[in-house]
Amino acid sequence: MARLCWVGAGSALGGLARFGVETLGGGSFAVFAANAIGAFGIGFYAVLSGPGGALNAGPSQRLFVMPGLLAGLTSFSMFSLHAEAMLRASPTASAIFVLASIASWIVGVGSGDALASALSREPDNRARDG
Repeated sequence: MARLCWVGAGSALGGLARFGVETLGGGSFAVFAANAIGAFGIGFYAVLSGPGGALNAGPSQRLFVMPGLLAGLTSFSMFSLHAEAMLRASPTASAIFVLASIASWIVGVGSGDALASALSREPDNRARDG
C-alpha cells in the first residue's frame, strides 16, 4: 500500500506540473514540452539513481519520481488528443508533431542517460577516461 501512495503522490505533483506547463504555453507546444522534459528527466533519473549512479535513492524515492512524478508530468493521452485534433485539421502538421515528439523522447532519454552517466562516474575514472 505504501508503494501505491508514493506513486500516487508523485503522480499528483506531476499532473499539477503538466497543468502548469499547459497554462504557461498552452496547446500542443505545452504537451510537446512536458513530454520532452519528462523523457529527459526519466533518462537522467533512472541512471543517476540506479546501480552505480551518483544518487543513493531508495525504492520509495524511485517510485515517487519515475512512475509517479515524471509519468504524471508526461501524458500519452494528452499527446494523442492533440495529435488527433491536428490530424483532422492538417495531416501534415499532425505527422510532424508525432514524429518530432517521438524524436524528442528518444533524444531526451538518451541525453538524460548520458548526462547522468557522466555525473555518476567516479572522479578517478574521469581522469583515466579523459
